[in-house]
Amino acid sequence: MATSWTQAEGRQKLSRVMHGAESFKGSAAATFSTTTFSLSSLAAYPDSYFNDWHGRVYAGPLIGTNFSVDSFEQDFGPTFIKGYFTIKPVQSAAFQVGDFIELHQEYSPQEMDDAINLALSLVENEALEDHMDDSLVGIESTFEYQLPQAFAYIDEIYQMNDDGTLGGKNKLDIRWWSILPGGVLWFNRDFFKPSSNRKFRIIGQKYPQQLTKDDDISSVNQAYVLLQAKSNLHLARSDEPGDDQDKAMLRSQALADRERAKLLVPGRGPKVAF
Repeated sequence: MATSWTQAEGRQKLSRVMHGAESFKGSAAATFSTTTFSLSSLAAYPDSYFNDWHGRVYAGPLIGTNFSVDSFEQDFGPTFIKGYFTIKPVQSAAFQVGDFIELHQEYSPQEMDDAINLALSLVENEALEDHMDDSLVGIESTFEYQLPQAFAYIDEIYQMNDDGTLGGKNKLDIRWWSILPGGVLWFNRDFFKPSSNRKFRIIGQKYPQQLTKDDDISSVNQAYVLLQAKSNLHLARSDEPGDDQDKAMLRSQALADRERAKLLVPGRGPKVAF
């Protein structure tokens, strides 16, 4: 079974595998202002070391906030605050102890997120993920239902008992239903009549989802995603065929293609077309 990972985990790993790029993460050591915080774990680095680096809060009250480092000081002020950062732009609220921060030297968080999502979109028809939904509720004498948008294929459908449980006779024969254009679930009234207020359990597959938040989860093979995203980043920085970025892109792409060959998950059941 594939191991799930979050957008933040994928981005932080991608930063570490990029050639010549450094990255760090840690939690703010104290509550400061909308433009300052400290990471005492980085106090060993010299003044100005992190200037112009890219940053993001990946957990905590300011989760999802991007910034760039304006200045860094080993020791700040009369109390010698360790690892003191001044950032821009001004944030919506002051940094707090619960804010977990990542720092990247070369690539911005947005660049890396875009590269990861492009890697996911390239295999949306290959890396299908299992999906289940219980949101549809039966209505007597109603034989067409709009399916939830996430589904790519439908494998099994059950009508649950009044108490929300499943029994041995709840599975609906595939001859009793079909998928119409527009993502509509249709029941053949000659074989099945939905019962009011009883939920349907729909089991199938979904396409890999785009990751938009730090805690969004994907189960697509991470080795493929990191290598393909790495290739995407090198391609974006290449100026002409044969330069260093182009060569790095080709090496990463070859490795990504090897991992991609392992991804194929065939669709099960009728395909859903919205």
